[in-house]
Amino acid sequence: MKTRTVLIASAFTVLTTMAMGHVRPDRDPFPKEETIIRAKASGKMILTGSGTFGDRHVAGFLDRNFIVQSDAMDTEGAFLSIYDRNGRLVHRVVNDPTYPYELAAKIKRGLDSETQYYPLLRRFKGGERSADLLRNVIIGADDADDVTNAPRLMQAYVDQLPEVPTESELAFVAAYTRHTGDPGFAYLLQRETQLDKLADIVFRDVFLPQVSNKYLDAGTWLTAVKARYPEALAPAMDRMMVELLERRGDRQALDAFVPGYISRCKDQLNAAQVDYYAGLVSGSSR
Repeated sequence: MKTRTVLIASAFTVLTTMAMGHVRPDRDPFPKEETIIRAKASGKMILTGSGTFGDRHVAGFLDRNFIVQSDAMDTEGAFLSIYDRNGRLVHRVVNDPTYPYELAAKIKRGLDSETQYYPLLRRFKGGERSADLLRNVIIGADDADDVTNAPRLMQAYVDQLPEVPTESELAFVAAYTRHTGDPGFAYLLQRETQLDKLADIVFRDVFLPQVSNKYLDAGTWLTAVKARYPEALAPAMDRMMVELLERRGDRQALDAFVPGYISRCKDQLNAAQVDYYAGLVSGSSR
């Protein structure tokens, strides 16, 4: 039993390297005939992948529900693919052993026909557009890191939302919006809602790439960026600019920008924040 548990606990690996740390495989490693035979005999599904995964509770969950086929090399962060007992691909998740219970929850969706990603995607392609299907297929696309289909799935979802969406619907769009080019970003931006999430995305997509830009004219660049977004995001972008300048180590630009930032945003800053930002200016004392 101990050996069996160790084998199951090792049921995670990278099926391939991925672009920027994750490269999507052209095709999944198909279950071997002997694996399919074992799955049919046991009534379990099939999980392909291998790697280090030491949580005994999750290992037990896998043991109860899957025949595990170890494939590929040991590299962090690739796909774990789930097949039905006939060897048909039904679900895929990106392996993240850092959060075992979150990963187990994603894998568990591969056990339910109402949440398995690829059957849902086929239904979507067949024309189904119910709210439940769209929500589940969007979650599945996120599990699978399917950057090809995720945008059109989200576009279909926001297209069928009522003129006045609920807070729950807006929160769902925000939860599964990752980039400034996503349909969900444009939808939320037009409604000037979920501003904290939008600010996080803008910082990651727009500001961070400028850290290593040695030709950046900070003032002119920030003015141009602010012109692309609603005024409601302006205070957040001022804060992002301070962080960008900090990361760049641009003392001259910080000296020029921070006093004005403190003056403009003093009503939104507490005493500790004012003290911190003032300390960024050369020659100041806290």
